[in-house]
Amino acid sequence: MNQDALISAVMLMPAIRGITMSDSEKRTALEAQLPSVKTKILYSYDWDFAIDEKSTVTVADQAAYVLKGNANDCRDIINIRYGSSAILIDRMRQVDFDEWYTYRTLTSVAKWVPDGREEGFPRVRLYSTPSVAGEAILYRYRRTDVTMSEFPDDFAFVFQSGLAMRMIPGYDKVFKDDLGDMIKMYNFGGGEDNQIKQDPSIVLRNNKRATLYGYGGGY
Repeated sequence: MNQDALISAVMLMPAIRGITMSDSEKRTALEAQLPSVKTKILYSYDWDFAIDEKSTVTVADQAAYVLKGNANDCRDIINIRYGSSAILIDRMRQVDFDEWYTYRTLTSVAKWVPDGREEGFPRVRLYSTPSVAGEAILYRYRRTDVTMSEFPDDFAFVFQSGLAMRMIPGYDKVFKDDLGDMIKMYNFGGGEDNQIKQDPSIVLRNNKRATLYGYGGGY
């Protein structure tokens, strides 16, 4: 998407033309607002062009890792897969993990929690702590360096209403509707099932109940 063409299109909107400012002032104002609009669009949905993945390895007896991405472009972590088999491990909030772990013992890496930031990059903590070096940590993340040219051209109407929202009071509903429409269009599938992952502990208990054929009291 071409930034200059986008700004010019927004300046032609009747509502923008009606603002009492010179054209140069309007262009300057719109250019200043563009980064914040891009950020709002970028992190409203997991657009495939804004996501990347990288692999790093464990250090023996080290639980915390700073994940910077392929080009120091990691904003936040979507998921982590661990080991040579790239097994997806569960994300938990630290407070939830504290409660969960009180009644359990982990003997392998099975959970991760966000652990703040270091130099602007997300830090994560693995549980249990890896005991050996060289195990793969494959993480999928949202990028910080997505350029305007990476957005497909059909995002133009969302950017236009987003910029108008910054200039015109009450235009936020138009932007919200346009963004919602883009998410729906981008999320169209091919008729495949949308499978939702169920908690493995629930699956285990359900399977055990099934083997009891309705018996077993309060299990």
